[in-house]
Amino acid sequence: MKKRMRKVRYLLSAIAILTVFCGINAFAADRDVDLAENTWAVKTDESFDTIDYKITIPSTGYIKTNTYGLVYGKKTWMDIQFLDKNKQAINENWPDLSSETHYYAVKKGVYYIRVPVSGQTPYQYQLRYDFVKVSEKSGTKKSKAVTIKKNKTITGLIQSGEALKKYDWYKIKLTKAQKVTLSFTGYGTDYICYEVIPANKKAEISLISLNSAAKEYSLNQTNKYKTFKKLAKGTYYIRVYKNTGGTAAKVDCGMYKIKWK
Repeated sequence: MKKRMRKVRYLLSAIAILTVFCGINAFAADRDVDLAENTWAVKTDESFDTIDYKITIPSTGYIKTNTYGLVYGKKTWMDIQFLDKNKQAINENWPDLSSETHYYAVKKGVYYIRVPVSGQTPYQYQLRYDFVKVSEKSGTKKSKAVTIKKNKTITGLIQSGEALKKYDWYKIKLTKAQKVTLSFTGYGTDYICYEVIPANKKAEISLISLNSAAKEYSLNQTNKYKTFKKLAKGTYYIRVYKNTGGTAAKVDCGMYKIKWK
């Protein structure tokens, strides 16, 4: 009997320690709420509760979440977490102060948007999501790169759980020497990287940024470039992939768009 009581005490002590160090993520949310697409979830009371908003995705694509909180009647940003069907975190999103909109690539199934109790979560807030279906057509390797036609925009996805060395391959074909303007948009939980690789290794590519923030990766922005001089006739590949240097790159996800003219 004493051994059994000792085991019970050890178990209770372990639970107490887990609660202290892991906080709300150690247990289920205070309550689950179904949330339909294009519908605002509005919390007007000032209770201290963590809510998991359950959403059902009909097919592969991406969602865009819009959130804002109210503190003393003034609009502010807020914390959210995006969870899979097992309530495992796909991303803990601590938004920057300038943004109320965030993007996640998804597949068909159930997900949760958690509004946790934290120092950056107001008691009163509004939350909604919009879903966009995407039928991605990208090459899995360079030899299977998909052609992007001039003035056409393609949309691709970076899914949570995908290997860090998984690449999406595209190509543009120039039938004559010409100047090119390239637009790359990336939205997600971390940077989405891209490279332009000429089929002819001797071909020169000199790109001028049309916006000062443009680099060879994008996070919630559109990067635009134009060539300094005409590109030689031929094929140019575009490789898209996750930011492998990220602290949570394996679970990161997002969407991107590419266009050239």
